[in-house]
Amino acid sequence: MNVYYLPTRQQNDTPALPLTASRWSVLQARAHRAWWRMRLTVAELSAVLRRGGRNPLEDHVWFVADDNELRRRLGE
Repeated sequence: MNVYYLPTRQQNDTPALPLTASRWSVLQARAHRAWWRMRLTVAELSAVLRRGGRNPLEDHVWFVADDNELRRRLGE
């Protein structure tokens, strides 16, 4: 079995970076996420209002047990 040892960290005289994000960056991130949530909500609401409350799947014929039902739905 091979065991590899990594060298220890060198202590530099440079100060460590803060681990917490600034308040401004947190505010920007929250605003960006809120903006995209609002855009998606508006897009979904507009799609619902555009179709007028109809079921979007009612025009599709996937599985029909009766040929007469299929002809009726297709308008023949």
